[in-house]
Amino acid sequence: DHKRTSDMMKTFIVECSVAGIGKKAREEAREELRETIDCAVDSQAQGSTVALLDTHVTANKIFLVMEAATEDEVLQVCNDTSVSVDQIQCVRWALISRTADRGFFQSLRKYLVTRDCPFIGMCTEDEQRRMAAVGEQNNRIFGATLQWDCSFVFDNTIMCVAYSPSAATLLQQASCSDLPPVKSIYQVKYKLEGKKDLDNQVNASPVSPNGIACT
Repeated sequence: DHKRTSDMMKTFIVECSVAGIGKKAREEAREELRETIDCAVDSQAQGSTVALLDTHVTANKIFLVMEAATEDEVLQVCNDTSVSVDQIQCVRWALISRTADRGFFQSLRKYLVTRDCPFIGMCTEDEQRRMAAVGEQNNRIFGATLQWDCSFVFDNTIMCVAYSPSAATLLQQASCSDLPPVKSIYQVKYKLEGKKDLDNQVNASPVSPNGIACT
């Protein structure tokens, strides 16, 4: 399935660097950071439309999924927190799997996979459907070793949420598609709430297959 973001409300992915935030021992730091972000969002509530939709915590990064009318609103919230913002990207399209077998998710690791795809945000709806069809086909072919869940499409980049036993397995199978090469793979360890992400019951050290950034 595919969905275009509203002209009024937009979805943004905020990439932030926080050294060691994914370590198990930093649970308290994650709780405090979530409270700080919640307070910053609440302070913008009057006259603003900012909402925090989801969080993905990797070893040294946090990816915030936020909804707002403008990027300036998102930036204002980020400025009121202690996180260092690497980049803010506006989601042009969202691709959502209809066939992902979420029964596999409990036994697999969750990853964010990014690729550089120039001008991908300008794709037609037919092109978007074809991209989604590739993900659906991979779900059927690879089954328990790869499940594509959804993708965020930006102007020149695509970020996929996928589940796999390991980054090496994910990279090998992701390379079977006609999309540009994988740029980076991040293992999602937690949601930003001080509790282990229920989608990730298995912990593992990150690997760096074939030089692909993996943290």
